[in-house]
Amino acid sequence: MRVGGIFKQFAKCGWRHAKNACLYRYDLIPYTLPIEESGHGGPSSISGVVGGRRRRHDTHLGHGLYPNNDGMAEATSLRRLLSTSRDDHMTELETRPLGKSKVQVTSLGLGTVPLSGFNADVSYDEFEATILAGYAAGIRYFDCAPMYGFGKSEHYLGHALRANKLRENVVVSTKVGRVLKPASRTKKLETVYGIEWIDPLPFLDTYDYTYDGVMRAFEDSQQRLGLDYIDVLLVHDVGRAWHGDQSEFYWNQLRASGYKALDELRSSGAVSAIGLGVNEAESVVGVAREFPIDCSLIAGRYTLLNHAPLEAAFDELLQRNVSVIAGGIFNSGILATGVSGPAATYDYGKVPAAVVEKVKAIESICLRYAVSLPAAAMQFVYAHPAVATLVMGAKSALEVEQNVKAINETIPGAFWDALTEASLLPSNAPLPTAVR
Repeated sequence: MRVGGIFKQFAKCGWRHAKNACLYRYDLIPYTLPIEESGHGGPSSISGVVGGRRRRHDTHLGHGLYPNNDGMAEATSLRRLLSTSRDDHMTELETRPLGKSKVQVTSLGLGTVPLSGFNADVSYDEFEATILAGYAAGIRYFDCAPMYGFGKSEHYLGHALRANKLRENVVVSTKVGRVLKPASRTKKLETVYGIEWIDPLPFLDTYDYTYDGVMRAFEDSQQRLGLDYIDVLLVHDVGRAWHGDQSEFYWNQLRASGYKALDELRSSGAVSAIGLGVNEAESVVGVAREFPIDCSLIAGRYTLLNHAPLEAAFDELLQRNVSVIAGGIFNSGILATGVSGPAATYDYGKVPAAVVEKVKAIESICLRYAVSLPAAAMQFVYAHPAVATLVMGAKSALEVEQNVKAINETIPGAFWDALTEASLLPSNAPLPTAVR
């Protein structure tokens, strides 16, 4: 497989890296992988039916707007390279369906949190260059939300896809549950993570899971994205992990009328798949028992360090044919940087001593078998049959390349056996099919 052939021309471009790896919803690899291009490919092609509609391969790329010196040269060069590349020279990533829907997603998705002003300002040109790099790497699934940069992620992503003629080849997901209102007349929400977006659009988010709220959020997202349909629509942050004592209030909004809006959007063809975007598995199971969802983005709950969904949640989701879109698979940093990383965090906070010891033990086995920690973290999660895709954040072509290399890194079966024998993985954890 050709991985990173295009990216070598960008290694010297001086891409900026995130200041830390604590990324809401997604994780970013803040390190440099070895230069060698060893790896194995997935069995499924990216061509064919994507997002429930027949896609055409179109590598003609237009010109981006919002000119800015940062990233402009990189975006222009990558656009030129892609416009002269043939599809059969691009990376192919495995695809899997989202539940009972016709939506097919690649093994890697690209999340837009770090491109929307999380801890660093990002220009449109840098945003576009990263999206084009993801496309060149074979990624055909892109996730955004009204919350990310208070509308910026949707504006930028929609324009990048339309300007470069990529819309018909990709799957796009966004979220409802939040309605954006003018910042000058809206009180700022106090949230569990307290994200301070850098240079966001002049709006603030408000919660609304009612019929009217879901419909308004969806229509607003269509306007920001400039798209006449959305492949995957996720209900954002409904549940106790985000809303705490107010969770039942918002659950009741969803039950009373929000479900009706979701059903109408899916049955009308305005969206192809419906699900949740949350930080807990329990709320997904709860909704799946009440309403026929197709999928859910679950952040940080199933990782090399967290195995709780194996106790019951993932089994039930499999039985109900609800696919998992896995986010936060590095537990906000520790599984990307290791214990010695300067920005090592665990679930957005200080790394507990017990977690430090466990990661040290995993790193020791990684060293023994010459396996990178991020590759182990990614491939372990993707091995579960309930998981359809991994949504990874990135802020540059280099970081996209690192993610693609990690998912394709060859890992011997003996490595997984060693983790299990050391009680670092439960005996019932599905393991990757590996070279033995």
